[in-house]
Amino acid sequence: MNLTEVGPITVAGYEYPVIYDTKYLIARGLFAEIDHVTSQIRIRDDVTTQVALQSLVHEITHAIEQTYLEGVSLDERVIAGFSQGWFQVL
Repeated sequence: MNLTEVGPITVAGYEYPVIYDTKYLIARGLFAEIDHVTSQIRIRDDVTTQVALQSLVHEITHAIEQTYLEGVSLDERVIAGFSQGWFQVL
């Protein structure tokens, strides 16, 4: 899946470029990851469009959490629930 036309994602004025880092993510057992230090969303390019987009929405939900709920630290299951709900709506 190629999401080059998607990025960068902007949350509260912070830009998160969407980059491909498949080897790194496979080694970590992940489909995608957000790095708040470098402000990047990493995603695999060897997954289906549905998995790529759902993973992207999941990482955007983490960006929203980091920006607007600093210090709250939502459980990963809560993030997954919200992101899956948003993905179905979108």
